[in-house]
Amino acid sequence: MNNHGKGILSVGLNSMFIFMILLGNSCFKSMPAEELKASIELIDVKTGWEKKYYQPWPPKLILVPATYFKINNVGEIDDLAGCRIIFYLDQDVQRFIKYLHKEFDVVKQNLKYSEDNYNALHLVVKLNKYRLKLSEYEKFKDLKCEIQLTTVLYHAWSELAHDVIYKPEKELSEFDKRAFDSIKDRFSDVMKNHIKQAQYSFDFVFMEIEKIKQGKQVFDIDFLKSIIESKSNNELFQNLK
Repeated sequence: MNNHGKGILSVGLNSMFIFMILLGNSCFKSMPAEELKASIELIDVKTGWEKKYYQPWPPKLILVPATYFKINNVGEIDDLAGCRIIFYLDQDVQRFIKYLHKEFDVVKQNLKYSEDNYNALHLVVKLNKYRLKLSEYEKFKDLKCEIQLTTVLYHAWSELAHDVIYKPEKELSEFDKRAFDSIKDRFSDVMKNHIKQAQYSFDFVFMEIEKIKQGKQVFDIDFLKSIIESKSNNELFQNLK
């Protein structure tokens, strides 16, 4: 992957998965509390007493009340853990997908495409059978996480839209619906007529740069000289590689 295509990914892919499971929402974009509650099914709740500490002399056992929960279908939650990887160019997002398919079992792949709204590629992954053969990974069997791939421009729009439009929508829309709708329309306009066009332009520019680099390699003076001065077919073949 070239330099301009690097996302905020500084650890190995499997290490990243383990970090997401262990650290969860403490360092990645979190699932809203209500959505998390709705996605977990409680199948049993028990109350009892739990030992807090034991005093050896005089003998004394201190108990405290405790509540125990048994939940179901945690393995069915796609985004209990997750991260967003940001790239400069959309073409680098497409190139990165093959690495995810190589390192993980991709359970779902969902393209979030819109002319005037959120744009990203969401993949739900879990550790593949080769990784699970290692004992240190067995505990993560069937656990899934969501990896979101997007560009820095789309990411900036998404974060601002979330804070300005979706997070306070109910309070603001009730106070001044006309003004709030105007703000939402402005956000849509920014995506459609500015960010989308800028993203397309950036991708086009770097595609043209790559073509120029490839063309320079073909028509480089030293390269052409080596072809002309080849003394045998074998030497010519080697120079054409």
